[in-house]
Amino acid sequence: MEAWNHMGLNHVIQPRVNSFHNISALIFDICRNENNQVAGKVAVILWCLWQNRNNCVWNNSKLSAQQIGMQAAHFWHEWATVQGLLGDQQQQEQQLLHDRSAEQKWQPPPLGYVKCNADASFFETQAATGWGWCARDQRGRFLLAGTNIMQAKLNTMEGEAMAIKEAMSEMIQRGFSHVIFESDSKVVVDAISSSQVGISEFSMLISYIKSLLVSNPNFEVKFVKRQANMVAHSLARAAYSMTSRRIFELISRCIDHLLLNEMN
Repeated sequence: MEAWNHMGLNHVIQPRVNSFHNISALIFDICRNENNQVAGKVAVILWCLWQNRNNCVWNNSKLSAQQIGMQAAHFWHEWATVQGLLGDQQQQEQQLLHDRSAEQKWQPPPLGYVKCNADASFFETQAATGWGWCARDQRGRFLLAGTNIMQAKLNTMEGEAMAIKEAMSEMIQRGFSHVIFESDSKVVVDAISSSQVGISEFSMLISYIKSLLVSNPNFEVKFVKRQANMVAHSLARAAYSMTSRRIFELISRCIDHLLLNEMN
């Protein structure tokens, strides 16, 4: 039931549990008698459960009930926002969920801080996961960037966590002490701030990131919308053409136009 709670569906599921002999009858009843938003949420969480089952069977990778709920909630809110299905009150709640920020453009960090954006990319046909990150100062000036690729098919949350982990490790190695890391994966950012622990690959990555944050008290990890994370997104996509880990001390061609636009 923990996964359903993350979607706000407990009040829909619980009263019906003892009224049906199988899950298909319960789902059909919900679709017949509830509104489109509720039916849509049920469809999303069933899709996430099905995907998790396949990952468990074929990739030996399994998410916890809480992680499935967080993943489903993230997918639902993104889709519903694009489709304009959320009402005024829900729009306000979603706004809070998105860091209470209406900004669609990259914002420079406070004085004395560096901002490092990170993102991952996934190519089904190549069975590989790439990620990229980019550090800029309080005036938006380029400092450093990097890309990497792993010849393994990670799930979305693992890939996004790997991007943050590698960016954070490089910033530590380079001697940066005041850094704000931004990711457009709210599920991963929420997991980093959560007190929950686990034994999955994803949980181990999150635990490692948390240990780096403890050792570096002036590091922060924040959620940002995709529109404000396009430099890191472009680097993550470009990782596939570079075949191995790269560090850029000069601006790469794949991001020069984006950096210029965001400086204006």
